Amino acid sequence: MIFLFDCDGVIILGEQFSKFYSNKYDVPIEKMLPFFTGPFKECIIGAKDLKEELQPYLHDWNWNDGVDRFLDLWFNSEFVINEELIKFIENNNCHNKFFMVTNNEKYRTGFLEKNMSEYFTKIYSSSMIGEKKPNKRFYLEVLKDIGVKAEDIVYFDDEEINVEAANELGINAFLFKASQTEESIKIMSRFIN
Repeated sequence: MIFLFDCDGVIILGEQFSKFYSNKYDVPIEKMLPFFTGPFKECIIGAKDLKEELQPYLHDWNWNDGVDRFLDLWFNSEFVINEELIKFIENNNCHNKFFMVTNNEKYRTGFLEKNMSEYFTKIYSSSMIGEKKPNKRFYLEVLKDIGVKAEDIVYFDDEEINVEAANELGINAFLFKASQTEESIKIMSRFIN
């Protein structure tokens, strides 16, 4: 069996960056939302470049240290690993059965590849595919690239809409709750062969 894991809420458990930044730098969340509900959505599917789209917002967010330093803060602040799940992956990894699937733009995808490649054969992101989960095209592209049938996949995501879309394609998809990681690991263990 091949295992797919969502990133945020499954592998990575850090606080959402806009909340973190709003609290740490005393910037009202309302000032940040127009970016995340606007241009950021295009960055996630690879239609726009995150660095270019962020530039006009940084001054209003009281950030004067450049876009690269801003992204360093962003990606590192969220990088809280689900240690229990990573331990399971380490103990069972043949380095050809564990993949990450994520709705992420290209710079954070690069950050994840740099920091998580020892655990995952490949990371598939929406910016790479040009479509976000739960769109079925996302999953079909992943299946095609790995070269497996839907029924040979076990998938964990913390969003029910993504789980439902994957199940409709015949993928063995399960809802993941970080507070119940141990229960999900029991399910995973049934499929390890």
